[in-house]
Amino acid sequence: MRLKYTLSVLAVFSAGCMLVGENHDMQKYPLDSLTGLQLMGVTGSAETFKGKAAVRIGNHTEDLSRIALVTGSHLRNGTIEVDLAAQPIKGADPSVRGFAGLIFRAATDDTVLGGFSRYEYFYLRATNGRSTDPERSAHVVQYASFPNYPWERLRSEAPGRYEAHSADVDVAVWTHMTIQVHDRMAKFFIGSAKEPCLVVHDLKQDPADGSVGLWLGPQSEAWFANLVVKPE
Repeated sequence: MRLKYTLSVLAVFSAGCMLVGENHDMQKYPLDSLTGLQLMGVTGSAETFKGKAAVRIGNHTEDLSRIALVTGSHLRNGTIEVDLAAQPIKGADPSVRGFAGLIFRAATDDTVLGGFSRYEYFYLRATNGRSTDPERSAHVVQYASFPNYPWERLRSEAPGRYEAHSADVDVAVWTHMTIQVHDRMAKFFIGSAKEPCLVVHDLKQDPADGSVGLWLGPQSEAWFANLVVKPE
């Protein structure tokens, strides 16, 4: 994997999202245009996907950062919701699952490789949701933490603790994701479920206010819509 940092597109404007109030008030981002997104190591376009206005985030590199940072967003504790649909890109390696999710508590740093000093994130492996392979089926939802706790380390040190099954995830199908964060605990919900499919009791970084962004894994593409950030 090439560990270089690429800023493929920079799209930062003043409109395209709606901030309601300040600090602890709700932040709404329809994601029906690239306005307000800082694209880092990814490509982007505004599209209608399966009846829903969205932004498509694409990736054709192996760069460290594959993130669309949402300008003006912030969260330490609170709730993040988004609709997303993901799939492997055409010609992707068979091991690619269609990786896509959200980062939060992110801090940017242009002096370090990748452009970020830290962030927490949850993501989906879209092709695993309906897999009949028991091992793949158990690895649909994933928590990880940049830079020190990638999924490989977490799975090796604590198998099954930071990932979970969800039959409500499918390839290129709209999925509603909800993340509830409070200090070192996070709960991850799929769809309208009342119970989380994954609970993390020991987020790997100290609680700190930071940005929210759209995350994409290698050789994957995803559509995102209706992002809502609700700080406590």
